[in-house]
Amino acid sequence: DLFAFFSPEPVAAASLGQVHRATTKDGQNVAVKVLYPHVRTTMRIDMRVLRLGVALYKRFFVKLHQIDRVLDQLQEMLERETNLEHEARCIFRMNQNFASDPDVLLPRVLTELSNKAVLTMTFMDGVKITNTEALAELGLDPSAVATKLVQSFYKSLFVDRFFHADPHPGNFFVQRGDKGQPRLVILDLGSASEIAPNLADGLGD
Repeated sequence: DLFAFFSPEPVAAASLGQVHRATTKDGQNVAVKVLYPHVRTTMRIDMRVLRLGVALYKRFFVKLHQIDRVLDQLQEMLERETNLEHEARCIFRMNQNFASDPDVLLPRVLTELSNKAVLTMTFMDGVKITNTEALAELGLDPSAVATKLVQSFYKSLFVDRFFHADPHPGNFFVQRGDKGQPRLVILDLGSASEIAPNLADGLGD
């Protein structure tokens, strides 16, 4: 009811949700990320089972040092990734961080068509960053693409202290810029995280 067009077939799917192409009633092409039904409830049940299993293992076998901290971090990450309002805030923040760089692009969130379980964003075109044949067709040097990726990631880590915590190839597209330079498209900010100052300083050292 809220869209002029909504494709029933997803263009991408993952463990927590999937993405559909759609068109808003004012004609914008958008990507709509939708969580799977009951995924938050399933995740909480799985975490309770996992904690019980670890407790039994520690009692009858060997001590697992720091395992409780690992489980806490896992649960915290899953809670973030199953709250699409959190991802919307991360996208807004990362957009601000790269506002002065025209060669790093992120989607824009349509807040009026989003909530905790649905995230509507402007549709971002591009070729997958590992598709060297497609990069060659755009006249882009893979080394220049890699350099842009590393520069953007280091800026996030060492300047902004807020970084993309799930940097697999499916989350990075590339476009050809106005002057033939690579233009990086960053997607899927659900696991974006702040880095502690002491860790960032240690990495710099």
